[in-house]
Amino acid sequence: DNKPPTITCPPALTFNTNANSCNANIQLPLPIVDDECSNPVNSTVNWIFGPGLIHNNIPLGTYPVIYTATDACGNGATCSSTIIVKDEIVPTAICITQTTIALPTNGEAWVPAQSFDAGSFDNCCLQKYEVKRNDDPASIFGPSVKFICLDSGKDFIPISLKLTDCHGLYNTCDVLVKIQDKYKPTITCPSAVVIDCQTNRSDLNVFGKPVASDNCGYTIAYNLKENISNCGVG
Repeated sequence: DNKPPTITCPPALTFNTNANSCNANIQLPLPIVDDECSNPVNSTVNWIFGPGLIHNNIPLGTYPVIYTATDACGNGATCSSTIIVKDEIVPTAICITQTTIALPTNGEAWVPAQSFDAGSFDNCCLQKYEVKRNDDPASIFGPSVKFICLDSGKDFIPISLKLTDCHGLYNTCDVLVKIQDKYKPTITCPSAVVIDCQTNRSDLNVFGKPVASDNCGYTIAYNLKENISNCGVG
């Protein structure tokens, strides 16, 4: 018997990584072997991780696998296949449920996306944190999100946090954000003045104007209280 057995390798196979690691546990399939004289025919498998069919903790990558069939007369034949280990598990996105953000003195807050994270993780690697406002149709995901003074009058602002891993897989979660303006305006009144009793007091601006400032703008109102005698003194 000088004729080698026939051997048909399994097709290329893709294995997904484990849920809690960036590796895969693999059981290699057997080839289809036939021989005119010998039955059974001895078949072996070999690749970079050694012989055998069961292998654990195989990292991401593409690996050739060599199958060899040998009959009882020592005739042998080989074929090859491919094993692909791929990450197809999206990140686990964990957001804080809601949060409060106080505006700074300039009235404009740029908040980094990672500020809304509460322990998100991925079996391989998290590469990018992005955030966007859901109350603005023009908002797109970016590294940070902007809040301004007008937001302080709103109830809650919905935002989305987007987590992308190093293989382009992503997941999102949502957060409710309350914006606060905690800075009171400052105001300095004009100095006291002494006027003649015949001075027109209907326009207080003739006596000077107050100086005010605030991180989110302000309006000035006044309340006039007079205690003037019939002589115009008081």
